Amino acid sequence: MLRTLFSTLLLGTLLSACPTAQAQQQPTDAFATAPTTDGLQQLDRTYGFRDVTFEMPISAFRNLVLVDATGNTKIYRRTTDSYQVGQAQAASILYYFYKGKLITVRLTTQGDANSRGMLEAFSDLYGPGYQANDHVEKHVWQGDKVYLGYEQNTLTNNATVYIWSNALVEQRRREELKAAPKATPPSRQAPKTSRR
Repeated sequence: MLRTLFSTLLLGTLLSACPTAQAQQQPTDAFATAPTTDGLQQLDRTYGFRDVTFEMPISAFRNLVLVDATGNTKIYRRTTDSYQVGQAQAASILYYFYKGKLITVRLTTQGDANSRGMLEAFSDLYGPGYQANDHVEKHVWQGDKVYLGYEQNTLTNNATVYIWSNALVEQRRREELKAAPKATPPSRQAPKTSRR
């Protein structure tokens, strides 16, 4: 028993002095894993996903099936898409068009292995995404022209990836804000008082 106690104390002392063990015990700095400038520049150069680029007109696409439409936004899937992304299998790949131009690509996964594989595929392409909280599986790549966001649901382990054109999203936001009905302030009347 004395030998076991001595071995345990010695091992603990050695591990605490070992730089590798200390590094593993330290909380990670979110900025240490922020996307690199090269990765974000590559994201901006790609300006889309696979063979499609943002702002492409819908007429340039083939094999589209309408999934949903709301206002000026239409959502399609392509019947010819490969759902393999790196080592991951996507559950869906959807293409969002605003006023006839590609604005967003949305990918979803099912299960932890596919979600992790998807994150790894985008990290391999663009470097590690910015992660503000180590306890939340949300990674962001914010380029000048393109936003890429990955978020994994901790309950289901399914993930969603959004890739969009910053310029078109901003244009849509401005146009929707301009078209929104203006709120009219309530009229200011003096409060009624009762005389008794």
